[in-house]
Amino acid sequence: MRLAEAPQVSIADLSPARIPPNFVVALLFVNLFWAASSINVKFALGGMGPLTLAFARFALAVPFLYLLVRRTRGILDFDRRDIAVLMRMGVLGVAAAYAVFYGGIQWTSATDSTLIVTTEPILIVLLARVMLGERLMPLQSMGMALGFGGVYLIVNHGLLPRFSPAAAGNAAIALALCFEAYASVAGKGLTASHSGLSIVTAEFAIGALTLMPFAIWEIMAGGRGPILVSHLAALAYMAFICTFVCYAVWFRLLERSSVSSMAAFLFIQPVMGLVYGYFFLREHLSLWSAFGAGLVLVGVWMAAGKKNPRI
Repeated sequence: MRLAEAPQVSIADLSPARIPPNFVVALLFVNLFWAASSINVKFALGGMGPLTLAFARFALAVPFLYLLVRRTRGILDFDRRDIAVLMRMGVLGVAAAYAVFYGGIQWTSATDSTLIVTTEPILIVLLARVMLGERLMPLQSMGMALGFGGVYLIVNHGLLPRFSPAAAGNAAIALALCFEAYASVAGKGLTASHSGLSIVTAEFAIGALTLMPFAIWEIMAGGRGPILVSHLAALAYMAFICTFVCYAVWFRLLERSSVSSMAAFLFIQPVMGLVYGYFFLREHLSLWSAFGAGLVLVGVWMAAGKKNPRI
């Protein structure tokens, strides 16, 4: 769920029990930082285009992630078959996903974008059924129906389809989420022989290289205002805090704890995303978005419950 800022995992258990207190504090801060990603994207887009922002974010973070992988004695030794998978993950899950996401968020609110990306675990469960043949439990099917219904309400701000810039932006974010969910499922097999940090480092590097020519074209085309210190600060937050620091802490904790116990903390993001959107961007949550968000959260809980197959 990296668009909402979280690694490629599904929410498998909502109980945070048996996590040491220092882990709880670390997970709280990681998700508080991730929850502010959308508002920083909005700030950064004031001075640079979506392609440039996507490229710069990962290009700046990858060298630090690489040094961390080496420092922790990790390896980036992938065979030809693994590289083919990583190419799909980098091109679709990073380059295409973030180009579309950053393009779409210009037309909608940070609040709606945060709510929409909360549905990624539901998409992962669905794609795992289609691509990997994983068993789909009845509770999961109900959860997916609720989740998609919630997304529909958030995208259209009502029961009837609306053709507006905000609806188009929300639809673009939903499409970006599909790209990233595909990459999550496609890369599942890599986790058996490689660390999560090594995988995302290689994936981010491929994504940055794919985005580079498009970012150069966007810069040459112009059309943006001057880049201010506030824009660079927002970019630095995305690259170093959200991408480097938070991923490093997450995967470090993952070595000593279970995904199922850590994943409950991901629900901090949609809640704090609403708070940040209100205080920093003066965004308000519409009644339909609130109702849709409720359906999404219930749907995610049902679709990725602890009795269901894990992704």
